[in-house]
Amino acid sequence: HKDFGNNDFSTIAPTLTLKITKGNMALLFGNLESSLNHHLIEPLYDFERVMNDRLETGVQFQTIKDGLFFDLWLDWQNMIYKNDPEQERFVSGASLNKRVINGEVALHLIGQALVSHRGGQINLNSPPLETVTNSAIGVEARRETSGIVKAWTASGFYSTYSNLSDGNERPYKDGSAIYFNVNASTKWGLDVMMNYWQGHEFISILGSKVYPSVSEFNNTHQREDMKLIMWRALYHREIAEGLVLGLRFEPYYDLGFQSFQYAYGFYLQFNDRFYLTSRK
Repeated sequence: HKDFGNNDFSTIAPTLTLKITKGNMALLFGNLESSLNHHLIEPLYDFERVMNDRLETGVQFQTIKDGLFFDLWLDWQNMIYKNDPEQERFVSGASLNKRVINGEVALHLIGQALVSHRGGQINLNSPPLETVTNSAIGVEARRETSGIVKAWTASGFYSTYSNLSDGNERPYKDGSAIYFNVNASTKWGLDVMMNYWQGHEFISILGSKVYPSVSEFNNTHQREDMKLIMWRALYHREIAEGLVLGLRFEPYYDLGFQSFQYAYGFYLQFNDRFYLTSRK
């Protein structure tokens, strides 16, 4: 991982995955099929982690087939040894998407959960243990059409946050939120989306920084209630074999502060497989 304007690499790491498959099931050890492959909603998983914190290592079980997506994983983030000054850290997650109606309008039931743990019994110092959870349950309706708009999607979720620790270093013990989305996918590769978020004392483990009631940059900046209206324009186009251009423009209006903000991004993504040698 290297950023423009910085001469150093922030992350250099070898990757290795052992993947065992049987039918529609797969078991992975080592580097996981991570980030957006978990299909988590943005309040639970920030899109920018694709670039800033992509690598996940541990164990993963998947079942992917028509009408069903299930992903269960353990990401070991920090391993410790005896008298280590740091704490061990890991995140475990589950993501389920089950199609229950397959008609002109397809209906999906969705369940997602994350558990983050920080602790240890052999480390040198004894900071407070912490176990935090996020979850989301929801439904999604999708209708495919012909013409300029290829598909319409509408979804709604109820999300929760809970701190299961005895101590409480975070300002809130638990919280909840509702999250609604409407999306139109066009034949040109342009998606237009509108979102509404309303949260109360919600804190996210891995989610986007705009949703929580506590700032990730300064935890003294707190707002019990968050209300956001967001618009998004997402464009993806394959400009060469294996090379995809991505553009994002995401304005949003904070109903609490009555302020307008926006973010934008430009991405080039290369996906391909090549072999250094061939078997003879």
